[in-house]
Amino acid sequence: MYVSRAKKIAILAAFAAIPAFGLIGTSPASAAPPDVLQQVGVPAVGGCAAVVEPSLNLAGVAYGGWGLSWARWINNGAGGPVCSRLLTFDASAADWYAR
Repeated sequence: MYVSRAKKIAILAAFAAIPAFGLIGTSPASAAPPDVLQQVGVPAVGGCAAVVEPSLNLAGVAYGGWGLSWARWINNGAGGPVCSRLLTFDASAADWYAR
C-alpha cells in the first residue's frame, strides 16, 4: 500500500495538533507522535510471519515486524500468545516503521 509523503505529513500534523487543543499531553507541536503497539492473535498457520492484516497498516507501514509475545486480552481475558509489533515515527524521514 503506497501512502504519499503529503499524506504521511498530514498524519503527523494531526497527531501534533492534538496537544495544541489540550486533548492530551503538553508536548510541543513539533514532537513526533507516540509509538503504537499493535497486537493480533497468532495465525493458525505460519505463526507471526504470516500476519497480513491491512487494517493495521498505519500510514502505509509495510507488512512485517511481527514477533511472538503474550497478552492478557486474548482468549476472553485468559491470556495467551499474540503477535506484536511496535510502530515508531521517524521525524527526519517523515515516515513510520516497525521496530
